[in-house]
Amino acid sequence: MCAVSEKIDCVLVCVCFPDKKQIHVHELKKGKESKLLYVVQTSFRPESLANIKKDVIVLSINTPCKDCTVASFEHFTLPGQPSTELIDGDNIADATLIRTGVNMTILVARNTRVSCYKIQRTNTKIKIKHEMWYYKWHTNKIFKDVRDITTDNEGNTYVCATGTNNIHQVSYIYFADNRILLKEIKKPTSILIDSKNSRIIICCDEDNNVHEYRFI
Repeated sequence: MCAVSEKIDCVLVCVCFPDKKQIHVHELKKGKESKLLYVVQTSFRPESLANIKKDVIVLSINTPCKDCTVASFEHFTLPGQPSTELIDGDNIADATLIRTGVNMTILVARNTRVSCYKIQRTNTKIKIKHEMWYYKWHTNKIFKDVRDITTDNEGNTYVCATGTNNIHQVSYIYFADNRILLKEIKKPTSILIDSKNSRIIICCDEDNNVHEYRFI
């Protein structure tokens, strides 16, 4: 998993290396090759990232015993921090994925639930605050095995559910206003919203293809 932070003259790309317990920060400039700037050491296995301005929040996996795994949250600041700091996320220890939300929030996925949490910065510390809303499996709107989450320019959230072969849309204005946007697609694993060109781009694992859909 990776996270992207845009600067004036370049883009910083953070890439997880779980086995090494590291995050590599690369610099991308137009017309030049990617450059590794530095390596950030994590406490546990980094699996997913979300960035809010210069702050990067890391979802990492801790295995305190042989048959159990616990999600932990770590934090570092771009650029140049050599290691992460643990932050309190005990109430969401079953998280499997995080993504950047809107207005100082992160989106957190479990197997059959997606939540939005407020992020607060105090001096040099980052805190995960209260749960603002959640969307979960209910009635005929089923989903499981969430592999990706993203937002559009209006703040609406899109949930890519591999286990149920569908894409869900959750309204930013009123989160209870939600729907299955696309269904019966072949194991979607990644999603991108191109608001400028009114299209949704989905990578599917089963047919090894990238699919493009137009908003009407």
